[in-house]
Amino acid sequence: MTAKAFLGTGAATAAAAVAGGVATDVDSDWYRHLDLPSWQPPGQVIGQVWTVLYSLTAGATARAWNRAGRAQRRRLATALAVNLGLNAAWPWVFFRWHRPVLGVAFIWPGSPWPPATNPACCPLTGNPAGAARALEQCGNPPNGLRRVLPKVQG
Repeated sequence: MTAKAFLGTGAATAAAAVAGGVATDVDSDWYRHLDLPSWQPPGQVIGQVWTVLYSLTAGATARAWNRAGRAQRRRLATALAVNLGLNAAWPWVFFRWHRPVLGVAFIWPGSPWPPATNPACCPLTGNPAGAARALEQCGNPPNGLRRVLPKVQG
């Protein structure tokens, strides 16, 4: 494995982490008054968890990069850029603009929630209109998300 791949993915994920971290404000009055699920970890843990997730993303992407051919590397770079762009944008939408419903569109592409990955249920995955349509047509989101969304819509 080459150090160049690890440096490149590490720099890209660090940039996304800084861009998102600047917007994250778990001490805001707005965030503290959300009806969060009981299993929600304390806000102060968010930075620690995302540091681990970004490190794993950088490492896994670098390993894949080192094993990939030229065409695969192009797709991998595109996927990483989209992933990191959405991850960096989400805190701005959620914490700064106070738009959790719109924020769903930013986390949608990587979500394990079945409607997020079911084209029949949400053909516009990653699109705010598609996210809203999925929420209306494809059943309820996971408990924690369901508890937050109704309070901010309207």
